[in-house]
Amino acid sequence: MAQKQLKSLTSFRDCDAQMTTCEAEDKNFEIFSLIWCDENVNESDEYLQIQKKLQQIVSFLKIFDDSVSCELWLQRRFENNNEQIILIISDRLGIDLVPKVHNLSQLILIYILDRNECNNEKWSCKYKKVRD
Repeated sequence: MAQKQLKSLTSFRDCDAQMTTCEAEDKNFEIFSLIWCDENVNESDEYLQIQKKLQQIVSFLKIFDDSVSCELWLQRRFENNNEQIILIISDRLGIDLVPKVHNLSQLILIYILDRNECNNEKWSCKYKKVRD
């Protein structure tokens, strides 16, 4: 079974020689994408368990542990107008990233991980896509 999946993946990559490895890994055939950007996303067992649960719910989950990589990825997604992205982000990274990406049309919702609720309300209240 695993060899059949590997062969299928190899065929997929061979059929589009122009596609970079990074782009092939980012290929999403679903309308919705869930993006999680948090400096600690891979650091705790709790977060790793949450990732597993999310992968059972959504087909496409992309994880970032820095806002620069996340921003670049989101900016590249602008070309796919049919895609709708939900962003989960830590309050610490959100302060910097949300103002830069909020107006992207494919970004439909932003959830801030509340580590400092008072601080979040100060900066996040002016962005209509942000949810608690």
